[in-house]
Amino acid sequence: MSSKTRKGVKWSVADQVMKQSLILLTSAILARLITPEEFGYMGITLTFFIWFQNLADFGFEASIINKKDIREEELSSLFWTTAGTGFLFAFILFLCAPLISAFFKLPELGNLVRVASAGIWIGAFGIVPGALIQKRLQFKAFFIRHSVSYIIGGTIAVIMALKGYGVWALVAQHLIVCFLNVLVSFSLVRWKPILRFESRHISGHLKFILPFMGHSNVHYWIRHLDNILIGKFLNAHALGIYNRAYNLMSFPVNQIAGTLSRVAFPSMARYQDNRALIWDAFTGLLAAVASIAFPLMAIAGIYSREIILILFGPQWEEATVIFRILCALGALQTLQSMAYPVYLSTGKTKTMFGISLVTYPFMLSGLLLGLYYGGLTGLAYGYLTGGIIGFHFELYILSKRFGKTLADCYAAFMKELTASMVLLAALFSFRKLVPIENISGGIISIHVIAGLLFTTVFIYLLKRFKSRGYEEVKKLILLNSSG
Repeated sequence: MSSKTRKGVKWSVADQVMKQSLILLTSAILARLITPEEFGYMGITLTFFIWFQNLADFGFEASIINKKDIREEELSSLFWTTAGTGFLFAFILFLCAPLISAFFKLPELGNLVRVASAGIWIGAFGIVPGALIQKRLQFKAFFIRHSVSYIIGGTIAVIMALKGYGVWALVAQHLIVCFLNVLVSFSLVRWKPILRFESRHISGHLKFILPFMGHSNVHYWIRHLDNILIGKFLNAHALGIYNRAYNLMSFPVNQIAGTLSRVAFPSMARYQDNRALIWDAFTGLLAAVASIAFPLMAIAGIYSREIILILFGPQWEEATVIFRILCALGALQTLQSMAYPVYLSTGKTKTMFGISLVTYPFMLSGLLLGLYYGGLTGLAYGYLTGGIIGFHFELYILSKRFGKTLADCYAAFMKELTASMVLLAALFSFRKLVPIENISGGIISIHVIAGLLFTTVFIYLLKRFKSRGYEEVKKLILLNSSG
């Protein structure tokens, strides 16, 4: 790992810790001020917003990062293209607001979608500077950007919620974060577009972009179809409950996978022709991710009820079972996301799209069957089942591309998995021996002490197993503790 990459990892870790902590803190406060139903409205709104936002990006961000050499006039052409697509898709979403409202039979959605659609055009102006930040591994800029946007956006949202604005506090937070992200990115990246556009620069990116967009759209709707199904066939309250559980599960997923994947992509792209090096980096990522995600998800699953009640309050207790199920899914998703930088860095977006066509039908089937037979809980179990099948298919196909086997992928994180299963069994047994009837300082302290003890055993096992993941994480910790 080069010194520049190590520095990028350092700031990416700091950025993710800060960003996700601010999101979690703001969510915990807003969950006590805004109803699950209102969170459900915002969940539906964001489902369509993020899709149209991805369409506006059109894969140009990833393409800029992947391309080795890129000229000034090319960047400016891409900037004006993304600004145009941003306006186009923001306008389309604005026009679709009544249709979305009618589909879900929720009149309140119309105005929410219309106002939120402005964020697509705003965010489009930040695509090119954001890509340049990642391409140059200047993740300190992301740390500064997110510090400013999430602190200001979260503060304004809390003030609005206290004044009784309800779901509109969430919309305001979203738009403010979009605007500040763009503003701060331009102030830090030291790049400005010129008034020049040449279509030949755009056509040069299409080979990479088109299959990438195919995968991105299939991936997006499979990952967000749960929101559509819950909003359509259950209600906004159920969707709010599900969203809180899913977003909380995603906290460590984004924290870990987001940090490593964001740095791994531009780093791998620099030696994209060296397959052996790419595979070694990929298996190292699997081990590192497993050594963190597996124990975190084990702890979260065992203490799901206490985590929900402490963070969000008793009105969200229904989310406990959903959160527990999704923790297992989160462990898989964190590992699976490590394939993403491999595809992009090697330019194999067609392979990525092809794999999505094979794996995602399993997830779709799981969601539909689960919802039909078991409602909200059934959908979560169905999602997990489909995710397990899709996970194995993806690793199998990816390993074949490198002349490896599925067993080689498993070997990369088997030591971490074994130690995590020991931790899970210990936590489960202790929870049974010392049940938590009511949340109090005394009983929670006992379980915290026990958890720390079992985690120490987990780390000891990793050292005894000579875990590669443990060594990689230790390097990152030492890197971030040093200047």
